[in-house]
Amino acid sequence: LREAVLSLDKNDPTTMEHGPRIIGLLTRRLENFLNSIVNGTAPGLLKDPASLQCRVLKLQHAAKWIFDSMSKANS
Repeated sequence: LREAVLSLDKNDPTTMEHGPRIIGLLTRRLENFLNSIVNGTAPGLLKDPASLQCRVLKLQHAAKWIFDSMSKANS
């Protein structure tokens, strides 16, 4: 998810069109994985899923800010 957010190209029209859905899909998959760890339905690969969930939230905010700034620039 971090790499996806960092690779967003503000000048690429394809990013504007498909980027939010791709970031959303990556976020949902990561959240589902974290929930399965917390609920005990996946192997305990992470020692602190709450810390990782916090990082995911920060990345979501960063992606939203990028898309918001791109849409304002194109207005």
